[in-house]
Amino acid sequence: MRTRRIFNEALSMTIGLPAPHFRVPALVAGNLLLLDSARLRERCFILCFLPPLGLCERTILERRIRDFEDEKTSFLGVVDEGALFFGPWQKDLWPRGLTLTADPLRRLSRSFGVSRYQAADRCRSFVIDATGTLRYHLVHELNDRGMNAVLEILKASQTRSALRLTPIGV
Repeated sequence: MRTRRIFNEALSMTIGLPAPHFRVPALVAGNLLLLDSARLRERCFILCFLPPLGLCERTILERRIRDFEDEKTSFLGVVDEGALFFGPWQKDLWPRGLTLTADPLRRLSRSFGVSRYQAADRCRSFVIDATGTLRYHLVHELNDRGMNAVLEILKASQTRSALRLTPIGV
């Protein structure tokens, strides 16, 4: 029964279709505000469901956020830890430059088909283009190798999008 449930949750997102709309509280540049996915549609973004973060993982994220910005892509991290997210230490706890949202009720996770039973050390990243279409879904570790894989997929996705938009004969 448990494996069937995991399988069904994983199939709920389809590549090439619009990503679900969401409005969530987010920590952006140290300020808490309500983030609407419609505002993110101006540029490509990565929605990354993060495992519990230790010091090493926070350091990796802080270092890699600049790489996503260089690609003109927003990176939105999603954590389950609502209590840590809203604590008085929030500005010191999370990596600088990382837009972060808490999902303690798992609504966002359910809308993207992220299983509660996923491996504790794995991220689930979704590449969503500027039109709001889901382009790729990747399960990876939160280390340099995993983040490199996300960046490579992002670059390939952006290249394919640019090729589709370029008129023939130009």
